[in-house]
Amino acid sequence: MRCPVCQQPLEANDKWNIHYIRPRSEGGTDNLANMIMVHPDCHRQIHSQHLHVVKPVSIEA
Repeated sequence: MRCPVCQQPLEANDKWNIHYIRPRSEGGTDNLANMIMVHPDCHRQIHSQHLHVVKPVSIEA
């Protein structure tokens, strides 16, 4: 899995944060479809730069 912000791999032993695509304060849910995993620095960038992040589409073989 890759971070949707920096495109670097998210490894099991890395630190990462959960980002809510639609904030819970704006009616977003705890549903997995509303959450993405990102690196902590990338999470700070999302909020400080007001980035719009979308959930990557999974391609199954």
